[in-house]
Amino acid sequence: MSNLSLFAGQVVIDITFISALFVLYRLLVKQKDSTIELLREKNQWLSDQLRLLQQTNPDILLERKEKRLLSMERELKTLNEDVETNAALIRAKEQEHTNLMEEISILKSRIDECPHCGAELTALSVDDEELRVYGCGYSTGLREHPCPFDPDFPTLDDYELRTKHFPERKMWLCFPEPKTEMAEKLKLDIMKGRSEGEAILGVHKAYAFHARNVPKPT
Repeated sequence: MSNLSLFAGQVVIDITFISALFVLYRLLVKQKDSTIELLREKNQWLSDQLRLLQQTNPDILLERKEKRLLSMERELKTLNEDVETNAALIRAKEQEHTNLMEEISILKSRIDECPHCGAELTALSVDDEELRVYGCGYSTGLREHPCPFDPDFPTLDDYELRTKHFPERKMWLCFPEPKTEMAEKLKLDIMKGRSEGEAILGVHKAYAFHARNVPKPT
């Protein structure tokens, strides 16, 4: 085989290799662009959800409506300076004022509801740190406890169930150790039994009590 043929073959191989690298580079760039676009869309979605949450938060809505109420009362005061001319407008504004007062009353009641299921506030303490307890079991403050209807409510998979045998006492203990942040808020007691299975079953029953399947309040 002549040197020219060898050179030509090498050139073809080099061109093929470079072409393959170029195609691979374009694929990587395209994949990177797709990933960036996906992350951008996800970030935008999260921002939209946060903005929606902020707009529908009872505290924020209440603040906005109370500002609107003050503005409306100033309008009514101005209109009442000329009752005869503004009689129809005054009646309309007074009705709007009544409706707004009702909306504010509803919002104030919502502030004292569980954010996950709407259960009513049952206990409130502000000794050292504010503690709120709701009918569903949800509590905030020093003694935190998740609502059973919280989407992030822990499952038994969020705990590591360790067991230990005490032959001299003819007893087994099961230690439910939290593995996730939410499980840290739902502390399960150490349970005992005459067998390992009985001790584990005790933890399952304790969990079922906290995650009780009750109808969601309306």
